[in-house]
Amino acid sequence: MTLQQNIEAVDKARHALENHCLCFMCIQQSTRYVVQLPPGYQPRFVSCPFVAGKAKALNDLMQALEHIWQLYGITDPTTPAPDTITPIYG
Repeated sequence: MTLQQNIEAVDKARHALENHCLCFMCIQQSTRYVVQLPPGYQPRFVSCPFVAGKAKALNDLMQALEHIWQLYGITDPTTPAPDTITPIYG
């Protein structure tokens, strides 16, 4: 993969992640990405180091958000956060 293709892959993955309904804020730290979920959702944050590459880390975070989304049983992306916070483990 060329440098330009890598940059495009990272931009595309970050754009997709930032547009996910459970992504309240995406922060790039020095060694990882951290995604904050909207108020009312647990866990409050998910993170992934970019040891294997930034595009892979962003795709892994997208999969984590999709998993959380399925745990809440959300079928409509416009569904508001639940009134009560239910811890999700696992």
